[in-house]
Amino acid sequence: MLAAPAAEPIPRRSLKAAEVLVQWKEHLGISSVHTIQELVGRAVNVPTFHTALMNVAASKAGGIISNDRLGHWLKRVEGRIVSGLRLVRMGSQHGHSTWSLKQ
Repeated sequence: MLAAPAAEPIPRRSLKAAEVLVQWKEHLGISSVHTIQELVGRAVNVPTFHTALMNVAASKAGGIISNDRLGHWLKRVEGRIVSGLRLVRMGSQHGHSTWSLKQ
C-alpha cells in the first residue's frame, strides 16, 4: 500500500488573505462596494477586522493601517480564490479604487 502524501503546510500569506476575506464577509458582506478608506474606517471599530488588516498592511511606523500598503495588497490578491471568496476591483469613486468581495 502506498502512503498518502503528507499535507503541505498552508502558506502564511494564504492564511492572512483568508483572515482578511472572512472578516470582510462578516463585517461588510458580499457584493457591497468599498474604498480603502471605508475599509480602514470600518476596521477601526472591529478589533478582529483591524487585526486582520494590520497583518497585511501595517504602516512601517506601526500602529496604523497604511492605505497605500493595503491598496498594494488588494491588487496582489485580486481575483485569487481564498476560502471560497475573492476580491474584485469595481472601478473608482472620486479617484479612489473601489473593491467588492464575491463568492
